[in-house]
Amino acid sequence: MAQQKKAQDAAAAAATVQQEKSERAMRAATQRQPDVSGIMERAAAGMGGGPSGTMLTGPMGVNPQELQLGRTSLLGG
Repeated sequence: MAQQKKAQDAAAAAATVQQEKSERAMRAATQRQPDVSGIMERAAAGMGGGPSGTMLTGPMGVNPQELQLGRTSLLGG
């Protein structure tokens, strides 16, 4: 009986070790990598407006006519 218990304990320990190795191999195989080329393409496409273009203003920048408040004085009043 003692030998059988030792054999079962050894088999359980070996199964645990094998399961851990399998899990490590599975994680290594399914590791996700960033799509660097896609990121660079999207960044290059977004820089078409030059320094004046932002996400808020677009590639043409801000139209100075839209900044006026309707009057020609310096303070808008």
